[in-house]
Amino acid sequence: MIMGQAGLLIFGPSARSLPATYTGVITFGGINLAVPKLMIVIIGLSIIFLLYIFLNKTKTGRAMRAVSFLPETAALQGTKKR
Repeated sequence: MIMGQAGLLIFGPSARSLPATYTGVITFGGINLAVPKLMIVIIGLSIIFLLYIFLNKTKTGRAMRAVSFLPETAALQGTKKR
């Protein structure tokens, strides 16, 4: 609450926003898609895909999954618990 009130005192109560990076509408098969919302979906799916690759293809990701599944067994096989 203190930080919120300090923010109000410093910046004021008026709403502020950043200018839109992507603007416009794409029409595809009779469906109108707003470009900002489409970019949010594309970026979100990209992040999910990269997280999937990280967890399944890297040594660190596999170790994280092993520790979360069976911590004792992972420790016996050399994965350190921290």
